[in-house]
Amino acid sequence: MPWLVCLLRRGETELVRELIGERSEPNDPNERHSYGVRWFDDWTAARALTVHGQPELLRLWGDINWASVRDHLPVAERIAAEGRPTGPTDDQLIDLAAQYAGLANLPKATKRRRCARVAQQAAECGHISAVLDLLPGTNDSGRYGMGSDERAWVALSALRTIAIGVDVDVW
Repeated sequence: MPWLVCLLRRGETELVRELIGERSEPNDPNERHSYGVRWFDDWTAARALTVHGQPELLRLWGDINWASVRDHLPVAERIAAEGRPTGPTDDQLIDLAAQYAGLANLPKATKRRRCARVAQQAAECGHISAVLDLLPGTNDSGRYGMGSDERAWVALSALRTIAIGVDVDVW
């Protein structure tokens, strides 16, 4: 996925189209063990194509991977027409505020996991200050490596999501 995101950020949509469409072989339902050869077959690719406003490539990706992209298409078309949003919508703000208010009464362990999830949702809609407010509520790093609800992981994930639209390593 980092390569797909790199190509999309550079505007190399024709190369992405070629890799997804012409260089891929779809599944053959009539043959056993025929899984095809597909580029970018993870759902992260659909998310990347959506946040980078590529509805035609998203449709092509869905056809090749036998996946329904109906829910993602309106967002991709809106982003293609208007550009990528720079902040949350009013509905997203209301939803985030309700989730933030619900954190107060949760037990400590549940609250930490929930803070991490709400921070990721805030990052997805571009609400940087909400991410920063939620980071202190996440776990500190433990001795056994970093988990997905720990502060450093949540911060890195949010930074990637805000910067490039998807939580993948960048080149």
